[in-house]
Amino acid sequence: GSPLGCVAALETIDLVETELMANAQRVGAHLMARCEELLDTSSLVTDVRGKGLMIGNQLVDKEATHELMVRCFHNGLLTLPAGHKAMRLSPPLILTLREADLGFEILRRVLGEIEAERV
Repeated sequence: GSPLGCVAALETIDLVETELMANAQRVGAHLMARCEELLDTSSLVTDVRGKGLMIGNQLVDKEATHELMVRCFHNGLLTLPAGHKAMRLSPPLILTLREADLGFEILRRVLGEIEAERV
């Protein structure tokens, strides 16, 4: 291998193991707490689980999950499927608290819109 490539790899590993992992724990705990609020405020969310910045939100059915993911995407929030009735948040390790709150507000608003249409 290339000495320069090896140095770059070692620095990247150091960055991930120190700063980025600490950030993922801090911002992930904040985002998890915000998502857990949805259990009390949303009739569509039935469970929240995750570790670090990877957080899954279980919904009542696959139609609600699909609609939520599509609408979040159109509002600037990229989510991932996690089975038929869950959507996953998996942001980069450099996510800030402000960015986490912006993403959560998109999620919260879209959930509210879907719930209002289902009444």
